[in-house]
Amino acid sequence: DQKGAAGDIVMGMVRGSGMALNETFQAIQSFSEYLNKNFVDVTKIEKAIADFLGAPDNWEKYRLEFDLADTPETAAGRMAEGISQFLVGFAGAGKLLNSYKVFQRLKNGNAFAQASLASLKGMMADFAAFDPHAPNMSRWLNQTWFKNPATEFLDHKIGESELAGRLRNTVEGAVLGAGIDVL
Repeated sequence: DQKGAAGDIVMGMVRGSGMALNETFQAIQSFSEYLNKNFVDVTKIEKAIADFLGAPDNWEKYRLEFDLADTPETAAGRMAEGISQFLVGFAGAGKLLNSYKVFQRLKNGNAFAQASLASLKGMMADFAAFDPHAPNMSRWLNQTWFKNPATEFLDHKIGESELAGRLRNTVEGAVLGAGIDVL
């Protein structure tokens, strides 16, 4: 059914975009909690930002989260979800990096410099925009003939920390980012 598949692709794109934003906010929240616990109390800075934004007094009990569209039912819809989740993170990383002159030079440099920048954006996208415990590309590849020691290492492990999962995502993002640059 073409209408159903087309609608599912659109749903996947909407859901993937929302997932990217939710996971990015979760990564920021986790980093803030880690700083508060291990290094320096940043709650005063968080409170100042919340006051500036007009957040309620009990703002820390809230989690900024976008409602997600329904889970796609078709392979095309699920693929659109994953691609849009990556591209939203990739675009966000690009915006952030473009604000620094050193990265602007890479953008305008030779092919190697441009591929390096694309890999960095991919790393940032996968670190922030993907759930560190959700099945990743390596999990899927391990179920195919492409299974190898690298994909086995990058596959998420049960009970691993959030940081370990995000770092595994980062390696995959470097490869995807370079691949996007080639396109």
